[in-house]
Amino acid sequence: DCVVTGLDLLDFVASRAPNVTVGYPWTSLPGNSRTLSGALLGGVTLEDGTENVQKAVALKLIYHLRSSSEEDDEDSEAWERAFLSYMATFSSDVIEVTWSASRSLESEISDLTISVVPTLAAYTGSILMAFAILSCLMIDPVRSK
Repeated sequence: DCVVTGLDLLDFVASRAPNVTVGYPWTSLPGNSRTLSGALLGGVTLEDGTENVQKAVALKLIYHLRSSSEEDDEDSEAWERAFLSYMATFSSDVIEVTWSASRSLESEISDLTISVVPTLAAYTGSILMAFAILSCLMIDPVRSK
């Protein structure tokens, strides 16, 4: 199971379009509930003198995955791997999508370590050898032997 923050706002807008009013920073939903649209919308332009959104250039959807048991952890990790795999190849002419996941930083650091450490070691070794040679050199040839 996955709980999506922002999906209630998206469902509300889609069900009422084009006659919908989204407030900022709060939007009233059916059933006397509200959602914090200020945390979900970005690049907001308000209608003059109101708290009604005229335009928003970004919508944030946050997927909360269950992790209350080992089976839930495994399912969440599988979902996250599938999500990252799908998003790595996603492209659209209509929208620009940016994503992150809790494991994306971990995997990027791991990939970076594999690709950068050999190069870094080579540069560090070269600099260390140059420093050792230069620090042992003296102007006096008798003392530098």
